[in-house]
Amino acid sequence: MNVNKNLKSGNSYYASQSDVWDSVSHYESRYSMKSETSDLSELMEKKQADFDSFIKYFNLDNDANGLAMFSGDKVVSVEIFNRTNVYAEYFHKLIRATAMEIFYMNKDESKMQKDDALDILNMEIIKLEKAEFNDFPGLAAGTERRYDSEEFSCHSLSYNDKQIHFSFLNV
Repeated sequence: MNVNKNLKSGNSYYASQSDVWDSVSHYESRYSMKSETSDLSELMEKKQADFDSFIKYFNLDNDANGLAMFSGDKVVSVEIFNRTNVYAEYFHKLIRATAMEIFYMNKDESKMQKDDALDILNMEIIKLEKAEFNDFPGLAAGTERRYDSEEFSCHSLSYNDKQIHFSFLNV
C-alpha cells in the first residue's frame, strides 16, 4: 500500500516494503541490471558514470528556490522550496533522482524556449487544480497535501498557511 492510501486509512506515513521492491524491480528492468538485495542505491552506484555525464550540465542558480525538469515537451518533475538555501542543499540530489527518471526516455535534443516551458507548466497546473487531494497532518509539523492521480505524484507541505515544499513527478 502506498503512503497516500495509508494516510487515508489512518495508518500514518507507512510505505509497503513490497511496493518499494516493485519499484526497484522496475528500475532493474529499465537498466537491464540486477541488485542482489533490491537496493536502489546499488543500482544508482552502478549507473553513476552515466548519470554524471547527464547531470554535469546542471548548475545551481543561487537565487532560485526550485526547478522544473523536462524531457522533450513533458514535465518530468517540479520541486519548489520556501528558501534558496534549502533548495541549494537538495539541488544535486534532485538532479540525480530526476536523472534516473529521464536518462532512458526518448531524448529530444532540441532546446525548449522559456515561453513554451511556461505554457507546458501552466497546463500541468490546470491538471493539478482539477485533481482530488487530501490534507493530512505533517509528519513533524504543518499540513501535507497529497494528490490522487494515476498521471502524476504530487504532495506539498505548508506551515501556517505558507508553502514549505512542493514536489511534482509525472509518472
